[in-house]
Amino acid sequence: MQLTKHTDFALRTLMYVGALPIDKLATISEISGKFEIPRNHLMKVVNQLGRSGYLKTQRGPKGGIQLAVPANEINVAALIKDFEVRLDPINCDKPLCPIRGGCELKQALNLAQKAFFDVLQSYSLADLLKQPNAINKLIIVSD
Repeated sequence: MQLTKHTDFALRTLMYVGALPIDKLATISEISGKFEIPRNHLMKVVNQLGRSGYLKTQRGPKGGIQLAVPANEINVAALIKDFEVRLDPINCDKPLCPIRGGCELKQALNLAQKAFFDVLQSYSLADLLKQPNAINKLIIVSD
């Protein structure tokens, strides 16, 4: 399964913000620059992360974003399901497949997708941030 850029950017944003000290706010411009993500696209991602309860946003000159909940409470599988608009691995109806009904491909792909989510269900954002100092050195501190 390949994740959309929207989901990829959501994961990167949460990892960036989650690696920061608890009292530090990140800005969209800062994250956009570090990951070379178009600012307008990142604004949409951050907006959705805020509406979904993953981020707190603070407007104004001293504003920014930070995690709304502890990193260990953000489940990776749930986040992906919140962000991916299409989770069906294959569509046998459009165009209508002539071997539909006798083919096992859809079942095999559905089982593979279930295994994918079963593994990710056991990961939280905190698990992805086990080395925050390394992340800080590579992403946050390097200018």
